[in-house]
Amino acid sequence: QPGELGFLFIAQVIQRAAISGADILTNAQKARVLGLEFEGLLMPTKWLTLSGVYSYNSAKYLTYNTIAIPAIPGISVAQPSPDLAGTPFSFVPEHKFSLDARVGLPIDAKMGDLGITANWSYQSSQRVTPEEMPFDTVAAFSLVNLRVDWRDVGGMPFDVSVYSTNIFNTEYRVAANPGYNISGFINSIYGEPAQYGVQLRYRF
Repeated sequence: QPGELGFLFIAQVIQRAAISGADILTNAQKARVLGLEFEGLLMPTKWLTLSGVYSYNSAKYLTYNTIAIPAIPGISVAQPSPDLAGTPFSFVPEHKFSLDARVGLPIDAKMGDLGITANWSYQSSQRVTPEEMPFDTVAAFSLVNLRVDWRDVGGMPFDVSVYSTNIFNTEYRVAANPGYNISGFINSIYGEPAQYGVQLRYRF
């Protein structure tokens, strides 16, 4: 493609089809994957640490003519061979990033290391199938986590952590089974709700 840098390869793809109760493994004739990743760490003060990770992925089919699906009497109707060129890879979000900020609390070094960490992560939307169907896209979502770590409590090889994940109790899908065009049904997998807990660790 003019003005683009990437690699061409043949990708094997699972094609949904109600034939003998199984899916079909087909080849997407050409595909392109383009991406980058960045990771950084910044310590503006002794007590503050900032870090982040960002990834960009652009993966799509350049040539993808699926196979035609014959009808099964009394079960399904014949399906034509659609041209899915230009559609993105399934389960590949274009953008993902995670930002962390850790604040160290000023306690005596003999008492250990005490700090609070906040994490914000984001993932853009992603397709769950190259075919058009209801619920074929998992929406973008972001999560916030908090954690308090006390390492080497009292100078001993003992750590205590109090944590909270998904503190805003965000409801989000992480995956789906794209079988709607075959069965009329689709099931989704949702991420974990807000959770709170305590961790204890002893090193020996």
